[in-house]
Amino acid sequence: MSRSAYAIASTAVGDLLAVQKSFDNTKAVLELLMKRLPKDSDAYAIAELGMMDVKEWESKVVDWCVMMDDELEEPALEAEHNAYAIQAHRRALLKHSNTTSVS
Repeated sequence: MSRSAYAIASTAVGDLLAVQKSFDNTKAVLELLMKRLPKDSDAYAIAELGMMDVKEWESKVVDWCVMMDDELEEPALEAEHNAYAIQAHRRALLKHSNTTSVS
């Protein structure tokens, strides 16, 4: 089974959004830890570093999603237009064949 570049990119955007949800869950855990740990503890510092890392990657994922989504818009419209044009052409051929057929 081969998939179009549009289908692959569309799936990738969905996957990146799932990663984003995972980042949200990780941030929630780290925030909870940071609320409960003393600010001068090593564990708090590690949670803080984890939060900074997640936020950095979260920003990259958002940028990738936006960029890929923008790229998907033009091909999607073009594909939709092409599908409509093909359908209209088929209908025209069917009409033509119905009017020229011998009964």
